[in-house]
Amino acid sequence: PGVGSGTNPLQTVALFQNREDVWRIIGGATVQVDVFSSDDGTSKVKLLGNFGADSFDQRNTILSPNALFFEPADGLPGTSINAATTNLNWNAGTGAVWSYTPKGNAFRSALSGGLTYESVDLDSVYVTGQNLNASQQNVDSGAAISTTENRLRTKDAGLYAQEELAFLDDQLSVLGGLLGERSSLNGDTGKYNLYPKVAAVYSVIGSKDKTSMLAQNFDSLRVRAAYGEAGNRPNYGQKFTPLNATTNIDGNAGLVFGNRGAAGSIGDPGIEPERQREFELGVDTATKDQRVAAEITGYQRNISNLLLQRALATSTGFTTQFLNGGGMRNRGVEAALQVRPLNIKSVDWTSRATFTLNRSDITDLPVPAFDITVAGFGENLGAFRIQKGKSATQIGATIW
Repeated sequence: PGVGSGTNPLQTVALFQNREDVWRIIGGATVQVDVFSSDDGTSKVKLLGNFGADSFDQRNTILSPNALFFEPADGLPGTSINAATTNLNWNAGTGAVWSYTPKGNAFRSALSGGLTYESVDLDSVYVTGQNLNASQQNVDSGAAISTTENRLRTKDAGLYAQEELAFLDDQLSVLGGLLGERSSLNGDTGKYNLYPKVAAVYSVIGSKDKTSMLAQNFDSLRVRAAYGEAGNRPNYGQKFTPLNATTNIDGNAGLVFGNRGAAGSIGDPGIEPERQREFELGVDTATKDQRVAAEITGYQRNISNLLLQRALATSTGFTTQFLNGGGMRNRGVEAALQVRPLNIKSVDWTSRATFTLNRSDITDLPVPAFDITVAGFGENLGAFRIQKGKSATQIGATIW
């Protein structure tokens, strides 16, 4: 008997074929060379290098014979698919580190810098044959043959510099750095986007502090502060207006916008990464016997240049457009507590608890409020709504 939409699961299991072969190789290498060391040991220089590669190859041969109950539903009984995907990801980096500690040990310094490069090359080819001749498995036995190829290539390059300083017998640590990144995903592929960062950690209990009440009861008590910026790159293809191949223009080959001539999206040739700026303050501590350890962090994260997709008037010939615009703010608290109420020879009892709180707000939106219907439990139950002055996680009745 048929089950569901005219299918017979026993017949499907017996006749349907999906043969898959996957080959994957992942490898990496690192090298470190000490190129200089001063006679007094105060200065050292070392060179660093790394390389990694991930090669992936997948082959699928799918056969859905004419005899399967659901095959005649589309008027083309029998389907054969030959699919192949190859993907090669690799990255390389080189850098140098200069460590310096003066004889008086007044401070310690570590200056580092380097270059990074990443490459992604993905190619998927699908050949589909339908209305098979006598259930022959080869795709060329189908009366209707279609081919699809998806290619994705990205290249990312970066350079960085970072300085770390330690003072007061390592009681105070300060860090500052600058990262520059460019990507083929951005509209301007030659532009380096700069992302600075600074951080400081102060240990209230110094390494030489042995007599104070804090030192006698606590193993560590640190105060932390940090500021940093980061970027979120656009997705592949968002800067292009896609052109798809077709053979249906008076029987001749041609190119059309969108899928099978339907209106599609307009790319933004000047698209840029989202920019995230975050500032945080925190405290962490642990008792001398390690029975209690706690930490708490408060943060504010501002995101600008949001990557949006807005709806267009149908008179434009397109449905949507990618663009940068709008801003969002997140404020929150993260806390953790660990206690060991019982620690004897035969029993070690440890309990941990965490607490997180985040509140978001859409601070700027250059387009009207819109719903995200691709995530959630169905449009009839509501949708995530992006609206200026409201939370980014609010759920409301679907806008029609």
